[in-house]
Amino acid sequence: MKPGHHFAVRSLLAVVIVAALLDAGDYLWLQFRIARPQAGAALGSVTMDRPYAVPLKSGKVEYYENQPYTQTCVHSIFPHLNYSPCWYLNRQKQKPIPMTVFAPGAPGAVR
Repeated sequence: MKPGHHFAVRSLLAVVIVAALLDAGDYLWLQFRIARPQAGAALGSVTMDRPYAVPLKSGKVEYYENQPYTQTCVHSIFPHLNYSPCWYLNRQKQKPIPMTVFAPGAPGAVR
């Protein structure tokens, strides 16, 4: 094995180990907050208000309102317990939902 490859493999291994330790620590801290609510809220909620973005034939995009809904989230760095992190949902809460409209008989249309 070449010396450069050895360094690259060790560096990659170190990054994977640090990421795994960070994720494990984040999960343990979340479990601690679930067990002891006085340590801080483990779960939160974000009101999502995402409009539908429908492309028109002219190349423009038309936006349609969508009903706001509340989504449960975790106060952590990574997703845990099948919930997204609150910081991520707060960034995405008004991002339009892209819609694709298929014409009947077009490739990819449901028959």
